[in-house]
Amino acid sequence: MELYEPAQRRKDEEESSPLSEPTGNGESSLPPSREKENEAELERERDRYSETEKMKQTTKLNVIRSGIVVIGALAFGYLNFQLGFKPFLEQAQETLQKSDSDPSQQN
Repeated sequence: MELYEPAQRRKDEEESSPLSEPTGNGESSLPPSREKENEAELERERDRYSETEKMKQTTKLNVIRSGIVVIGALAFGYLNFQLGFKPFLEQAQETLQKSDSDPSQQN
């Protein structure tokens, strides 16, 4: 909105100036070239504002997409680790269980 505010302020100032007072039939007393110039300037400001909003939305979508990719990569790595080292992990668990149960049987 900050890009649109200066144009709005200029428009408000022009409305309060004696040159831009309506003549009674709903039209301003500004010369047609000045009116077209003002309209073109306002249109440029709106375009810049909409481009900025589009860029913000695109940035948010890119951040979300990157987060999903990272989470997917972590899940894939975890599953690879579990599947790749499963025999070694089971053997290590059995060894730990045997070593834990041996001292209790001796006492």
